[in-house]
Amino acid sequence: MGAYAIRLRVKRMWAKACIKPKANRKARKRCVKESYRHRNVIERFFGALKRFRRIATRYDKKAANFAGFLWLASLLTDQF
Repeated sequence: MGAYAIRLRVKRMWAKACIKPKANRKARKRCVKESYRHRNVIERFFGALKRFRRIATRYDKKAANFAGFLWLASLLTDQF
């Protein structure tokens, strides 16, 4: 799924897309830098959570156990 398809899907949900435009794009799309910075922090946070095998593979079967370990792992990750 390309950036255009994602933008279209987000627009249908009445939300705002925060996708950095490519330099060689014919029709330039705008991106608010502040929103993009926040998005970057969130993506790095989820990347850090994936270091925990239990979260990445959904090891726990019960939702309460998974949520509990998710809270614990988020506390153990470095602050961005």
